[in-house]
Amino acid sequence: MIESGIIGGIEVVMIRLDTDRWAIDVVRHTSDDTKEHVEGWETDTEEKACSLYDERVLHYQNLEKIVTPKEALLICKAGGCVWLKDWAEENYGSEDDPHYDYPTEDPEDIKTWIEEGLFVEPNPVIILSEPWRSD
Repeated sequence: MIESGIIGGIEVVMIRLDTDRWAIDVVRHTSDDTKEHVEGWETDTEEKACSLYDERVLHYQNLEKIVTPKEALLICKAGGCVWLKDWAEENYGSEDDPHYDYPTEDPEDIKTWIEEGLFVEPNPVIILSEPWRSD
């Protein structure tokens, strides 16, 4: 059994090696015919393998949502909304799927936060194009 999911240039692959061994590998497609190994695991049950596969797919889907401060400014200027990860005190999700990502549509807020250094190391706030999923 092989399960595979591609997110951007990243592929998450689950392979049954034998009766009691499963492998989960994450590879980056560097060209049409070349892949680079990013990370990988082996486990002894299909349940663990499926859980790890789902976790890694969700992780890389979420990474696709990260935008730069400049991109966030452009999104807001065009009338869109961005989300500051884990920055809200109230739940902006549902009771079953809560999230504390703070929404903003105001380009002036983004400009102010850029000037204040909110998005700079050592602990930058992450900007998302949509809320981070945790399921």
